Amino acid sequence: MSSYSSIKRQEIHKNRNKNFHLKKYFKTQNLATQNDELRAHLRNEKNLQFLINERSIKLSQEAKELKVSKEKLEEHTGRLQGTVEELGRRNYYLG
Repeated sequence: MSSYSSIKRQEIHKNRNKNFHLKKYFKTQNLATQNDELRAHLRNEKNLQFLINERSIKLSQEAKELKVSKEKLEEHTGRLQGTVEELGRRNYYLG
């Protein structure tokens, strides 16, 4: 009976050791998977930030172009208003 309990203790120890290593292996695999997921998430965030920055630059350029267009339009409007006033003084019918 002594050898039987010795064998049983060895099996128990062997199984516990195996369980420990399996838990460690799966924990490592889980951490590696989480790491991969976090890296993918970070890449996505960087890509989104790049796209946002790119769009922001385009919008700034468009705003600048619109400001210049507005200034040119105001200048042209002023010239046209002067022409209308000049023609009005010459008694042209502008109606």
